[in-house]
Amino acid sequence: MHLSLARDRRAFTLIELLVVIAIIAILIGLLLPAVQKVREAAARMKCQNNLKQWGLAMHNYHDTTGALPYFTRVTPNRQNWAPFVMPYLEQANMVSAYNLNVNWYDAPNLAVTQVQLNVFYCPSDRPGATWTDQTSYPSARANYLVSYGNVTFGGGAIGPRRGVFGCSAATSGANTFTPYQTTFVQITDGLSNTVLMSEVIVARLDNNQNGAGTWQNGDFRGHIWHDATSSNPAHCPNIFMTINPPNSTVPDNALCGIVANTDPLMPCTNGSSLTRQNTARSRHTGGVNAVLADGSVRSVSNSTSQAAWQAMGSMDAGDIVP
Repeated sequence: MHLSLARDRRAFTLIELLVVIAIIAILIGLLLPAVQKVREAAARMKCQNNLKQWGLAMHNYHDTTGALPYFTRVTPNRQNWAPFVMPYLEQANMVSAYNLNVNWYDAPNLAVTQVQLNVFYCPSDRPGATWTDQTSYPSARANYLVSYGNVTFGGGAIGPRRGVFGCSAATSGANTFTPYQTTFVQITDGLSNTVLMSEVIVARLDNNQNGAGTWQNGDFRGHIWHDATSSNPAHCPNIFMTINPPNSTVPDNALCGIVANTDPLMPCTNGSSLTRQNTARSRHTGGVNAVLADGSVRSVSNSTSQAAWQAMGSMDAGDIVP
């Protein structure tokens, strides 16, 4: 009689299978926060590298011309600081067609403004964000702006706690102001103590008015190409202020769009156009990245006191940074 050597193989019971699944789920639960931390660390590092590039570009522009660019200008044509320093970025060839002799929104410049440079975007926010809030004038947005110091914009305000970028004279309610160009020698509070640029969170949507194209109804935040204007109504999409500390709960006073935005990280109120201000903001955990006037990049905590952040924002007020 032939005896089979085969034995019945014992399969997993349902309980054993559920235990294995539970163990795998626990391991995934333990691993996920670590993965998220690694991802955020990589995003923060990329963001810091972008700011480093902007800081180097600012220094190269200063070395070439003897001063930093205007934060904005309206004569002889409308420009802001960004296109002046872009030729000194690593990706300068992508914006080489830009012509500083015509307005930012005229040909050939408008086509250039639509180029989405990697150095524009922090991966923690919304890479590829664009401005479509104005019919026929699409442009790339960006997460990196220059510091206007502890002074609001739009009402002719100038003051002793000015930033590296700002106005030496301004008229309330009219688009007449005199922007200054700062030299490093003028930053008497110290290059390593003074904020040059930092992050903002770009508008939640590319179009923030349900598809319409009336610019007054749009959210200008992060429109890196648009010049600041102090009339009809005043707005300043290309600068941030150090009046409130990073990621403050105090709303930005800006054109906020007409689509409801309940994102707690980017509060906004369309208040008086005589006192416009934007705050440094980011989606990083715990703070924002900033490049100082000496070109170094730092992570600035949300817990930084208002006094310390304001001291870092002013360039020649004699403030001591704690």
